[in-house]
Amino acid sequence: MKATLVVMSRVPRPGETKTRLARALGDQDACAFHVAALGDLLERMGALEQLVRVVAWTGPFADDETCPDVPPGFQQRLQGPGDLGERMLRTARAVGLPVVFLGADAPTVPPAAVDDALGLLADGCDAVFQPAIDGGYTLAGFGIDPEPLVMGIPWGTDAVMEKTLIQCETSGLTVGLLDPWYDVDTEADLRLLRHHLRTLEQGGDSLPRMKRFLQRPGSPS
Repeated sequence: MKATLVVMSRVPRPGETKTRLARALGDQDACAFHVAALGDLLERMGALEQLVRVVAWTGPFADDETCPDVPPGFQQRLQGPGDLGERMLRTARAVGLPVVFLGADAPTVPPAAVDDALGLLADGCDAVFQPAIDGGYTLAGFGIDPEPLVMGIPWGTDAVMEKTLIQCETSGLTVGLLDPWYDVDTEADLRLLRHHLRTLEQGGDSLPRMKRFLQRPGSPS
């Protein structure tokens, strides 16, 4: 069975999307950031043609809403109700194992990280995580049903990764860890992203949608 990559994304709605970032940017610009980040992430992950690729939305789009462009080769599905753990569990059971999850708020995660995660799963790890510098994680891969690792997690706090690793140990599971990464939730994260993009461009990599977003007047420098 083919491995599956799932990009978890909110439906981009001002006032509901990237609410922490909206404190600095405002609702409209925070939503525009989400659309740019998602578009660049999907384009980057489009190179992983050997995988089943899925965008999982938090809910359906209203009649007057425009769905962001999804590249060819990506399936689309709904996450369903519940907290993040419940939605990840439901999605994992629907698409099958092994599965790797990414969030739309970490647009610079390289495709190589997904390959590395799948390699660790193939080598016998039950789960693989890419810790985030804010205490969560930016990538999660599962070779087993993830219920013991995604239920009872204090989502949205800096204890997500710590609690997850405790539950891995309690469940007797083998875990692989990738090098830490970052997601973008605050104005400080956005500044980090800006500097990282400059480094990526020097190496021949780019996130064109995010570059255009950061070139807008008033964007944090």
